[in-house]
Amino acid sequence: MAGPVTAALARLIEPQIDNDDAFTAGMLHDFGKTAMVNSHSALFAKVLDEVDRRGTSFMEAEQAAFGFDHAALGGRLALRWRLPTALSEAIRFHHGNSETLAMLPELQGRFVAIVALATVCMTSLGIGRDAPIPNIDIASQPAWKSLELDKEDLPSVIETCKKALADAKFFIG
Repeated sequence: MAGPVTAALARLIEPQIDNDDAFTAGMLHDFGKTAMVNSHSALFAKVLDEVDRRGTSFMEAEQAAFGFDHAALGGRLALRWRLPTALSEAIRFHHGNSETLAMLPELQGRFVAIVALATVCMTSLGIGRDAPIPNIDIASQPAWKSLELDKEDLPSVIETCKKALADAKFFIG
């Protein structure tokens, strides 16, 4: 679901970003989780339990269980598989803080921030979770600030995410 959402946000926010690249980054941004599940399913089950029971973030729970998180693992795998640098950085830094986003070249930083924004929007809507998490302040996230969006942009961003999700669900069934 993240592919269509990321592509839609790229069209809305940064037309210089290739739509196919944004879609691909959205689709692959969490594949570090898939690698964790496939290689250590029992340990990842503990991560899920920690996230569900205690409300711990995936990043914190993964760090505690594995000593690294899915974004770092996904970024390393992307480099190992010789995926384009822009894509591997989007995977690696999609939970990045303001300093991380600022260290990237401008368009690359905006690309990573759009992947991060799609992730936050989908989390707030409950995608990949048991239920929506409405108390996430999307406009205070590093990605939002990095993209220099205003509070007034929030309704169109949320609507863009919802529409992309509805369109994707229509095609998937």
